[in-house]
Amino acid sequence: LPEEASVWRGSAAALLGIAQWISGDLDAASESIAAGSVSMHKAGEISGLISTIYILAALKAAKGQLREAERECRKALDIAAEHKGISFQGTADIYVNLSAISFRRGELEQAEQQLNTSQALGEHAALPESRHHWYITMAQIRQAQGDFDEALALLDEAQDIQIESPAPDVRPVAAWKAQLAIARGQADAALDWAKKRGLSLDDELSYLREFEHLTFA
Repeated sequence: LPEEASVWRGSAAALLGIAQWISGDLDAASESIAAGSVSMHKAGEISGLISTIYILAALKAAKGQLREAERECRKALDIAAEHKGISFQGTADIYVNLSAISFRRGELEQAEQQLNTSQALGEHAALPESRHHWYITMAQIRQAQGDFDEALALLDEAQDIQIESPAPDVRPVAAWKAQLAIARGQADAALDWAKKRGLSLDDELSYLREFEHLTFA
């Protein structure tokens, strides 16, 4: 692609980064997706830029780099704010990312407020393949608050609306359900899930199934 084809170059770089993420090469993935966001910014493709930053922030959070993930999210919101009156696709997902970060820090009230802000932006501001993350994050909050029934209902909804995405599904809804079952003292249900997923102590560890193995443990 020629240098001036910034949108296409940005898309290609982001997809390369996702492929590297799936392969478990997270450092290379971060570099590629970051390069994709630079190309999108250069082209003035704001919606594509915000969506690319969303993926980059999710990757950094997966690496445990919460400060860097939050910094990327804030950058995306600042860019969106420069275009008043326009609700760019991906903006709602940025707030879901921020909520997940707040939750991991134990800031439940702030996490719920950020999810409410995301919801208020409307479905048009969210990527279709990312909508289920809102329900997963809210389920975590409800579980932490002791409302296990509501948490399960939210996870059921997440499972119902989830569609395939290019990004790796490294924390599948079924594993979240198994963790909820464990929290409710329903170890047998969680072991049934592990059996269906073919998890065992003899498994060769895989980045893509890391969350499932942690849940099994």
